[in-house]
Amino acid sequence: MSSGEPPLPKPPPSADQLFQAALLLEKQARPADAKRLYLAVLSREPSHGLALHNLGLLHYRNGHAKEAVDLITRALEHLPDSAIARNNLANALLAVGQVDQAIDEYKRALSVEPDYAEAHNNLGNGLVAAHRLTEAAAHYQRAIELKPNYAEAHYTAGSALLTAGQLQEAISRF
Repeated sequence: MSSGEPPLPKPPPSADQLFQAALLLEKQARPADAKRLYLAVLSREPSHGLALHNLGLLHYRNGHAKEAVDLITRALEHLPDSAIARNNLANALLAVGQVDQAIDEYKRALSVEPDYAEAHNNLGNGLVAAHRLTEAAAHYQRAIELKPNYAEAHYTAGSALLTAGQLQEAISRF
């Protein structure tokens, strides 16, 4: 290239490059900037399942569970075998009061990944919301078996036992 020629224009970043940049922004606790980049990814590649999922999670974390349900449902069209996405969809469904649908999604997550401790714990939460305490206790126990130091599972198991009136067993969980 001779000194008199203008430099070649840089190609615009790809959808995957924008996605990676959005992940970095999330790690830097910059959700508004990450959201902007996820939207840019989706404007280029509307079927980018991970961008849909992560954008849904941003909405969920900001108290917009209905929007999260919509986005993560769309993500699952492209990521049908993602236990994480199914678990997160279930969390959003539970937050909007769709308890039975949440329970179904937690079960789907566990059918994909049976040893997913967080999904067992969250299914326990859904079952407590449905007043199915015996079933909930079994899932809390499974979460603890899979991750013995999983503090949240110990806490939720203890809370469920308290709700069931089993004080001594509950105390052993806290």
